[in-house]
Formats: sequence, structure tokens, C-alpha cells
Amino acid sequence: MISNFDLVKLRVMIKDLYNVTGLRITVFDNNYEELISYPEPLPEFCRLIRTCEEGTRRCLECDSKGCEISDMQNGVHIYRCHAGLTEVITAMKLGKINVGYLCFGHISPTRNTDEAWKTVKEKIKDLPLDMNKMELAFRPREYLEDDYLESAANLLVAVASYVCVTHLATLRKDDMPLQIDTYINNNLDSNLDSEKLCTQFDMSRAKLYQISMANFGMGITEYIRSLRVKRAQYMLLDSNDPISDVAAKVGIHDYNYFTKVFKRETGMTPSQYRKNLEVK
Repeated sequence: MISNFDLVKLRVMIKDLYNVTGLRITVFDNNYEELISYPEPLPEFCRLIRTCEEGTRRCLECDSKGCEISDMQNGVHIYRCHAGLTEVITAMKLGKINVGYLCFGHISPTRNTDEAWKTVKEKIKDLPLDMNKMELAFRPREYLEDDYLESAANLLVAVASYVCVTHLATLRKDDMPLQIDTYINNNLDSNLDSEKLCTQFDMSRAKLYQISMANFGMGITEYIRSLRVKRAQYMLLDSNDPISDVAAKVGIHDYNYFTKVFKRETGMTPSQYRKNLEVK
């Protein structure tokens, strides 16, 4: 786990969210492990599924997949779990680094309870479960209209942002992604590449790429390039330095290449960007 959570305050927050939405809220860490839920006990339907080994495996795999897709979409993900119930998940981000996830779910897939149970039963029919007990546990499942579900999802996203802004989730100082990010930002003006980072942190290219994709959402070369452009944007705003000097100060000494990269990232050349700022 790359982050620390204030679980006491976080529990109060997800309890408030539950009181507003009526939906059970779960917090996962960045490794997709459940940290805390409210209400704490699993719904009876889910508890029964997890009484068998295969049911537990499917639930955990479904949670992990939901988190992964939320990462790829870089936003809220609404999906059907392996048992056919509707769930919503979103990542909590500190900058570009995912520190955890917020999820609510166990929602009936359709308004008609009989049709919903038929769908769910088909999904779990191969599990060694008592279907009479499963149906009794499923019947209380609530169905949400699309607009209500969308509003609840938007609220979940807002809470995820608030958790990070108010430091209910913080990065561990000894965490490798944070160390890499800090090193890059402190050395943007130098000759940074994957080989140098691999040497600095004693890791393979494959491991560096894996860390970069999981935590920054892109390859390490692309991430360094994006940080250089962002710093150049700030410098173009904050100083009157010649553009060639700005390029050199962010570690790009080829002016033509800098212009090409800057335009690719921002849609404008550095000179156009500066003129646009001056007009404003």
C-alpha cells in the first residue's frame, strides 16, 4: 500500500455518504484490498456468495477488475459485477498517483424484481449455493433510476477528491512511485531518461514502466515529457526568458524539438502560448 489513510475520519465520511445515498460504501487501497466499509457487514446476498471458495474468488477478481478499469478510464466506472449487480467505482488520486478507490454497489440490475432475480440466478447458477436462500437474500436489493445512479456516481467522485484534498489519504514518504516522481521533478533540467532512472532506483526497465503506468497513467518517457511541458508553461507565464532558455531549463536543448513537443501537448507553439497569455 502506497498511502496512509485516516480511517477514523474516513469512516465518518463514508457513513455520511451512506446516510445520503442509502448505498453501502467501500474503500480499497491501491492494491485493491478492502480497507473499510459502511455498513461494515457484507449484505447477506454477498456474504452467502462468499461462503464458497469460487464465489469469493470471483468477488475479489471483480473488485480488482473494477479498480483497473477505473484507472484506465481515469474516472467513474459503472458496471455489473460477476453476480449481475450494478456497482460504481472511482479512483482517489493525489496528482497522477492512485492512492485508493471508493465503491458502492449491490444494486438490482432492473426494476422488476422477478426479472432481476432471473438474471442474477443465471449468473450464479454454477456456484454451490442454496438458491432459495440466495433468492431471499436478493429480494431486498434496491433498483436505482439512471439519473439517481448518475447523481450518486458524481457524488462519489466529489467525495474521492475531497478525501485527497483534506489529507484523509496521503502518500507514504518512503513509497517508490513518490520517490521517482520527486526525483524527476527535481532533475527536469538534466538528462533524464529511463536508463538513468533504472540506475538511480536499481530496477529493470520493465519494473519502471509498470510503476509508471500504474501510478502516472503513461510510460515514463511520456510522463517526463509532460512534466517538462507543464513546467515550461509556468515559466512562459512567470518570466520573460527567451523561449530557447526556457527549453534548456526544462531539459530540452533542441529548440525545434521543444516546439514540436510543446505544441503536441498544448495545441500551441511556445510563442503562441506566450502571446495568448499576454493578451489575457
